[in-house]
Amino acid sequence: MKLWLWNGMLMVALALLALTGVARAQSTDNDGCSNATLRGDYGLTVHGEFLGLTTPMGPQYFPSPVPIDGVAMANFDGKGNFTQVSVSVLSGVVAPGPTDPETGFGINQSGTYTVFPDCTGNFELSLPLAFLSGKFVLAKEGREIHAVIEQEHVLEGILNCNSSSGCDTLPQYRADGSKLRSDGKQDD
Repeated sequence: MKLWLWNGMLMVALALLALTGVARAQSTDNDGCSNATLRGDYGLTVHGEFLGLTTPMGPQYFPSPVPIDGVAMANFDGKGNFTQVSVSVLSGVVAPGPTDPETGFGINQSGTYTVFPDCTGNFELSLPLAFLSGKFVLAKEGREIHAVIEQEHVLEGILNCNSSSGCDTLPQYRADGSKLRSDGKQDD
C-alpha cells in the first residue's frame, strides 16, 4: 500500500512538473520583446491613402482618396526613442517640409515608441508638418516591423486643411520595414 501511494505521489509530482514546463514554454514564446528589441537602423516603405479629414461636423471624406507612398530610414535607440529621414509622395507630389540638401530626404523627424512583451507596440512620430501615432508588430526576432497609422494631425494647408489649429486626417496607410546590419546591408 505504501509503495502504491509513493508511486502515485511521484506520478502526480512528475505530471505537475511537466505541465509547469509546458506552461512556462508557452508563456515565454511570446514574452521576449522589450524596447531593446527595436534597436538599430530600419528601412521602411509606406503605402496607403488619406480618406478625408475629421471636422467638428464629423468625418469629411475626399471625393477621391489621396494616395501616399514613401520610404524612410529610421534609427531606434533601444530605449524608446527614434529618429528618421523620409520622402513621401502624396498624389504625385513630394510632401513639403525641410530636407537634407544632399539627399533630399525630409529631416527633423523624431518620435517615441513602446514595445510590449508580446512584441506589439505603440509609437508617436513628430514631423515638421504633422504628428502621427500608430501601432506595430515586430517579427523575426525584431528584424521586421509592420505598422499601421491610427491618427495623424496635419498643419493648416496640408491635405486641404483650412483650420489654423490643424486638422485630424482619416489615414489608411501602413509602414513595413526590416532591420539593416551595422555594415549597412539588409539583415536576413
